[in-house]
This record gives sequence, structure tokens and C-alpha cells, in this order.
Amino acid sequence: MGLRTLTSRARVVASVAGLGSLIACGTAEPVPVAPVALVARALSTCSGGGGDPFSEVNAVEVTVQDKDGGLLQNARTGLSGNQVNIGGVPEGEDRIVTITGFVGDDARWFARSTQVDVERGRDNPVNATFSRLGGFSCPQTDAEFTHRLFPAVTALDGGFYLVSGGFTNVTPGATTAFTTTDGSKKAFIYDSQTGGLTRLESAMTTARGAHTAVTVRGATKSQVILIGGATKMTFDPAAANGFGWAFDIADAHSSVDVFEWTTGESPASGAFLTDVQGVMVAKRVFATAANISSDGLVLICDGGPWGGAEPPEYAECDVFDGTAHAFLDNSYNFPRQYRAGGSVATIETGDVTRLLYVGGTKGRMVEIYRSSTEQRAGSGGTFTFPEGNYDDAPRTSFGSLTSLGNNRFAYIAGVRWNGSGFDQPSTDNAAILTVSESGASTTVEALPFGGLSVGRYFHTAGAPGVDRLTLLGGFTSGKTLDATGSVVQVQFDPGDPTLPIGLAPAPETEDAFGARAGAASLLLANDTILIAGGIGGTADLETTAQGAFEIYTPSVVLPVAK
Repeated sequence: MGLRTLTSRARVVASVAGLGSLIACGTAEPVPVAPVALVARALSTCSGGGGDPFSEVNAVEVTVQDKDGGLLQNARTGLSGNQVNIGGVPEGEDRIVTITGFVGDDARWFARSTQVDVERGRDNPVNATFSRLGGFSCPQTDAEFTHRLFPAVTALDGGFYLVSGGFTNVTPGATTAFTTTDGSKKAFIYDSQTGGLTRLESAMTTARGAHTAVTVRGATKSQVILIGGATKMTFDPAAANGFGWAFDIADAHSSVDVFEWTTGESPASGAFLTDVQGVMVAKRVFATAANISSDGLVLICDGGPWGGAEPPEYAECDVFDGTAHAFLDNSYNFPRQYRAGGSVATIETGDVTRLLYVGGTKGRMVEIYRSSTEQRAGSGGTFTFPEGNYDDAPRTSFGSLTSLGNNRFAYIAGVRWNGSGFDQPSTDNAAILTVSESGASTTVEALPFGGLSVGRYFHTAGAPGVDRLTLLGGFTSGKTLDATGSVVQVQFDPGDPTLPIGLAPAPETEDAFGARAGAASLLLANDTILIAGGIGGTADLETTAQGAFEIYTPSVVLPVAK
């Protein structure tokens, strides 16, 4: 498994001869065009078969869109060696170039490059990596990337991604214990341009699983902050609250690790710091964390035990200063209520950052956070309950919160608190949240819906299409470690993007997903989904075999004309 590379550059050439009568909007002047040079590679399929588009593809379709998805050019042509020639690619910035490879009449391969600048007088090189459309591709992984539960993944710069930690050992029994090992200190860099996953020479100072990762970008130095986590988590199928997962405070971490690299250089040259100062006010597992300033401040909240006591030390959030490699002495950020197993998403950044907190509570489902411009001086931000009708949203923990764009968010699945314990996962635990703002007032409206095929938590979610949300895997019970391979696609009404109009399994033409839960996942810049780690059962952690690391390319990623 790995990556195939063309020995020479395949070119998508925008020729003036093919321009024809393409006219600039509102004028009679032709739109200037320029060549685009495609550097083509391909990931292998996870089965190892059908992994070479350059030998099986008989035609390609090249689509060029503007950054808002507007169609600029579309052409389908046959392959001629390594050359693909199309005409009429207009000049401009932030173009989206999609290449679809056909085998017969079937679209089988997909590649996309974003933020492409097309300019006359230059080659305009485009890096694009083919993956199997409607299937799973397996990049070449480092032998030291073994099976792991609850790792973390975050985007770096230049198509690089950091995968860190996770529980790498298991002790089965009446209560199953998942623990870290020296392998849990390891971190790996995935290069989406070459399709390779390699271990960093530098390692974390602390073995972590169930931790949180946040990227902080700076003018000279950029960082990933790895927050909290634990050395051990347990699963008791007979837990009185109906949810077997738990951790002991003694096994949790109040520290952070910081991975740092020079901005503008390859993150692969970075290293973990050894001069990080201070610890959090509480030991946090599955903490929520987000950037709250443009100068390196990260807000860290929640992460306490769930389904029982609510320790008072979690009443305050921490603020980590990436520029100083230290925590601020005084945070002064106090959530309105206790959350454990909740989620956070960014509504908007700027002088004042707004965050959306959802789930993980026995109280109201939603809170809004507004940052303070005086945070470094000791004046913290504010948490408020927004206006609107959102209390009908499922009161769950460990659901997924996914941005759908335009201040729309999908809160999906999880385990629901019933007042005295956790219900088993339900197919009806889902809602679309729409956020609107007027001055200092924020309104959140929730539209609950169901039909998720199977109830789940600790699953993967991503929104790679303009009108689709994709869910993969997850555990299906709070009383067993049963994982599912279910893949569900949620479609939204193009005329009313707040309205889900259909839920269906992935098309039968797509590859099956191996049952797995507890993976780290991320929507990549090319709209494919990276899925790192996770387990199908405890047996996975009883070996030293290579862990799961896949790129999922749902069939809904193909361009939609606007």
C-alpha cells in the first residue's frame, strides 16, 4: 500500500485555441487564460487492488471552480500519455481544480487541489493526489503506527497533518482497561502531497490518550497544543449509569505538550518543546479547546467525569499562551454550567472570537462564548445562553459537532442523559443548529431529526459535499464494545440548507467500511476524510500490527455546478 507517482508532470493546459467565445461577465472582453500544470499521484486502495489510475483510467474530467463553487470550466477528454489538454481556464486566485478519472463510464478516481492561483506567464503547478472515489485509500504508514484508541489529529500547514498519542494497550476483564505505552508518546506527520505517514524523531513528554489537539499559527513560529488526556480509561459493561466508559482522576493529565515548527517551513522539521510552564487548574479528558485570539491564546474547558459528580475545579477554564509556552496566571473564564463529553466549534474569529458549545451537560444544551480583548490583562471572556429554540435538541454527550458553513452546524448522535443515567444510543439523536447574530445578541435555532440507521458515539463525521454530511462507524452501545461499519449520508435541501431532507446508507457502489470506533478524523482540504486509529474490538490492541489509517473519498465530493 502506498503512493504511485508519474515519472513526469501531467499537464492540464488551458489553451487559447480552446477558449472559444468565453466572455467576461458584463463585458465583451475575453477572460485571460493560463496553463495549469498537474503533478499527479495516487494512493493505493486498502485492498491493494485497483490501485493504479494511470493504467486503468480511459478518460478524465477536469472541473475548475471559483472559491465559492461557481463553475468556470469543465472538460472531459481522453488521456494522451501524461498530458491532458483543456481550454478556457480563467485567470484568478483561489481556484478549485477537481480531476475525476473514469474507467469506462464509471467515475472511479478523484483528486482535488484548492487555493490554486492561475496566472499568465507561469506554469501554475497543481499538486493533486488521486484516491478511490466512493472508497477507502490507504497511505503508506510507518511501521510504528500501531493500533490505537482515541488518538488526536490536527491540520498543520502545506498539506501536513499531525497524528498523536492514543491508548495502545488493553487488559480485558470484567472491567476492560485501555492504557498508554511508550508508543503513546509517538507522533506522526501525514503528508497529503506524497501520501506518506512518518514518525517524528521528537516525541511527546507524556503518553496521552483521549487528549485534545489545537493548532496555533504564528508569524514566526506555529504550534500544536496537545491537551490533557489520560494514561488509562476503563470500560465496565455493568456501569450503574448505563455508560461503561470512565476514567479515574488519578490517571488523567493536567499538563500539555507543545509541538512547534518554523512558520513557512515544513512541519516535519518541528519538535516537541521541553520548556512548557505550568499546568491546568483541572485534569482534563476529552477537553474542549479553541483559539480565542490571533496572538496565540487557546481556551481550554471541560474534560471532567461524566454521569455523576461534578467536581468544582472544572468551573473555570484555562488559557494557554502559545507565545510564552505557559498558562496565563488568571483565566477568568467561567462557563454557565458543567460539561463533560461536549463539543465546541468556532462561529467567527476576529478581534472578538465567538465559540459555540454544545452537549455534554445535564442542563441547557447550548452556550455561546465571546472572547475578551483584555484577556492577557486578566479580564476573561463571557459565556451566555443564547436566545432561540434549541432545548429540543438531543441532550447527549460524545456527539459530533460539524460545521456545514454559513453558521450552520450538525450535532449528531452520542448518548442521551435521561435525568438519572444514560440511554443507549438512538437513531434519533441529531439536530441542525443555525446561529444568527444581531449586535451583541445571539440566537440559536435547533431542528431535531432522526433516521441515522444506527445509534452511535465516538464516531467519525465530516461534511465534504456542499449539501451532504457523512457519518462513519462508532460504538453502538454504552454496555458493550460493539463497533459498527455503518456509513450514513445526510442530504440537505439546496433551497433551505437548514432542512435535512434525506438520510441514506452510502451507495452500494462504495467500498464497505470496516467496523471501527474511537478514531481521530479530520476533513482534509481536498474534501476527503482522514481517519486515524480506532478499533473494531479489544483484539486490535492485543497485537503490534499496523493501525488503521485511511482516506475516505465519499462519492458526494464530485463538483456541483452553481
